[in-house]
Amino acid sequence: MKDAIGNPLGDEEVEHDSLRWREYEHARFYWTPDTGVHIVFGGILDRFVALGAHDVVGVPTTDELTDDAGARYTEFVSLDGKETASAIYFTSATGAHLLRAPILEKWTENGGGAALGHPTTDTTTTPDELGAYNHFSRPGGASIYLTRDNEAHVVLGAIGTSGPNPAGRQGAARLPDHRRDHRRRRTRQVRPVRR
Repeated sequence: MKDAIGNPLGDEEVEHDSLRWREYEHARFYWTPDTGVHIVFGGILDRFVALGAHDVVGVPTTDELTDDAGARYTEFVSLDGKETASAIYFTSATGAHLLRAPILEKWTENGGGAALGHPTTDTTTTPDELGAYNHFSRPGGASIYLTRDNEAHVVLGAIGTSGPNPAGRQGAARLPDHRRDHRRRRTRQVRPVRR
């Protein structure tokens, strides 16, 4: 085990009396009273640190796991335990990427990596800051968009992958919005046929 994690790089860090962590050459161990001790390492650790580590992603609630499609992942929760969960998934083909709830939950409900592929982006806020999205490795394309109302929608096929990012386009292309579709149907007027 020591060869896998390497030597400690410093003393144990203590934050807020409820978070302890220690960095090693190839891993970090975390402890909180609610989550217990968990390790983060490899490509998941690299992404975790690049994103801001426990200050941004949260603390691990699992050690590294493997999903049904062969991806490695670690689950996280915010430091206060009140925010929704997130996970970093890693495959050799996609690298490591962050999925935040409720996109994470929608992805899992729709078959996860086996059905939609694994994340190819981190959960990213749309340029208008009204939503968020992740893209996935499913052949033909797959994305999940989160609306400003915190509703997650799966988008399959080229609509989510062709041209500029649909979430970043200005003009007609917008995030999925059931209210806008309803308004459009409601405001259509039937014109009489002239003879």
